[in-house]
Amino acid sequence: ECGACAAQCPVEAIKG
Repeated sequence: ECGACAAQCPVEAIKG
């Protein structure tokens, strides 16, 4: 999961 690092994570990572 990528909630706090959403700024540096790709959209796919945020969704997945």
